[in-house]
Amino acid sequence: MPLRTAGPAPISPPPTIRLTPTPAPTAGLPPAGLPKATVQLQKPAVALGGPVALQTAEVDADDSEEGGEGIANALSAIGLVAALVVLFFQVKTANTWVNAEDNASKGSWAQMLE
Repeated sequence: MPLRTAGPAPISPPPTIRLTPTPAPTAGLPPAGLPKATVQLQKPAVALGGPVALQTAEVDADDSEEGGEGIANALSAIGLVAALVVLFFQVKTANTWVNAEDNASKGSWAQMLE
């Protein structure tokens, strides 16, 4: 017994149109479908294979900025202190769990790695 879905009958897809293959272009000749360049290209300044003068960028070796180091150092110190405070409270909380009375391995910090 075939199953029928609710609603109108499915719409058939459009028919497939067969494309005719085009022959590959012969070597050395441009394909007929591509436009030709309309802009005249400039001649190279140096002949190919000739000597080339390399240009090197001048880089300032001093990476320090003129100002703002004091602010960056202060923010770094504040970040370090905040990280140490968070670490202290994490260890204090873990210590409460490690030394709990109902803990089978009371006092052993190795249980944190299990």
